[in-house]
Amino acid sequence: RIMVKALLSSKIISNKPKLPYKILFAFSICLIAQGLCLLQLFSYVGFLVMHYGLGDRNSAGYFVGNLSAAFMFSRMISSIPLGHLADTWGRKPVLYLGLLTMGFSSIGFGLSTNYAWALFFRVMLGIFNGVVVVIKTMVSEVCTAETETSGMMIVTLSWNISMLVAPGIGAFLYNQGFRGSEKYVPQLAPNLLSAFISFLGAFFVWLWVPE
Repeated sequence: RIMVKALLSSKIISNKPKLPYKILFAFSICLIAQGLCLLQLFSYVGFLVMHYGLGDRNSAGYFVGNLSAAFMFSRMISSIPLGHLADTWGRKPVLYLGLLTMGFSSIGFGLSTNYAWALFFRVMLGIFNGVVVVIKTMVSEVCTAETETSGMMIVTLSWNISMLVAPGIGAFLYNQGFRGSEKYVPQLAPNLLSAFISFLGAFFVWLWVPE
C-alpha cells in the first residue's frame, strides 16, 4: 500500500502543470526595461532641467513635472488603441513595437541636448508602449488555469523590483561620462542601460515567446 501511494503521489506531482519559465523570464526582462525607462529619470530630473538652463531650485518644478509626467500621459492615451492592435495584429508585433520604441527613445532622450527634445522622446517612450497591456494578457494565455496566479506573481515581482532599483540606478549613473564636450549630456549612461535592457527583452521575446 505504501508503494502504491508513493507511486500515485509521484504521478500526481509529475502531471502537475509546469510554469513556462523561459517565457516568464522574457516577460520579466521586458517589465524591468519598462520600469527603468519610466523611473530612472525621477532621481535626477530636477538636475537635468537645471542643466538645460530652465530655472533654478525654486522655479524648475513646472518643467520637472511635465518631463516626469510625459511618459505616463502618452501611455494613457495609447493604451486602449494598442490593446485593439494587439487583438488585430497579434500580441508579439505590439510587444516588439513597444520594446524597440523604448530602446530607441531611451537613446534619443539620453542624447537630448535641450528640453524640447527630451520632452519629445519621453512622449515617444509612452505613445507606442503597449508592453504592460500585452504582457498581462499573454500571461493568462501561456499559463494554465492552475499556474496563472504564479505566472502573474513572477512578472509582477519583476515590475516591483524595477520600481525599487530604477531610481537608484538613475542616481548612480547620472553625470557619469566624459565632460569635456560643450554638448555634454549627463543623462546618457542610465538611458543607454535602459535601451540595452529593452533590446534584450525584444531578443528574448523573439527567442522564447510564441504568438
